[in-house]
Amino acid sequence: MTVITGDKAKMLLQLMAAEAAEDGNDFLAPAMTARRLLDHYADLSVVHKFEPGMLIQRKEELNRNTRYPAKGQPAVVTMLYSPPLVATSGDAGSHNFGAVNDIRVMVLHEDGYPIEFPFDSRFFEPYTGKIE
Repeated sequence: MTVITGDKAKMLLQLMAAEAAEDGNDFLAPAMTARRLLDHYADLSVVHKFEPGMLIQRKEELNRNTRYPAKGQPAVVTMLYSPPLVATSGDAGSHNFGAVNDIRVMVLHEDGYPIEFPFDSRFFEPYTGKIE
């Protein structure tokens, strides 16, 4: 079996989505959906141990449902929650309901000031960019 990853996979998915849209179908084929779900699960299964003061970044393929930190931008771990925070307010159908946030992260706002958010550490990896 050939596995297509990275930019080639994104281009293929975009082409498939465009073809589906032309046919009036907004969804990917079930087999492609199954593959994408398993790939995202595999990404979430890679867990890193973080400590306060560590620079981190969002995992490339899991960087779609939040504004901060932006793609490729560093963030710094400021706190580990023990026990983790569990989101219990809001609609039970929301993707945030039941979310487990085990780290607090500082990012720089677009205006340059620092802001902090709680996150699920499974969506992060160590920062690999340059430090100046």
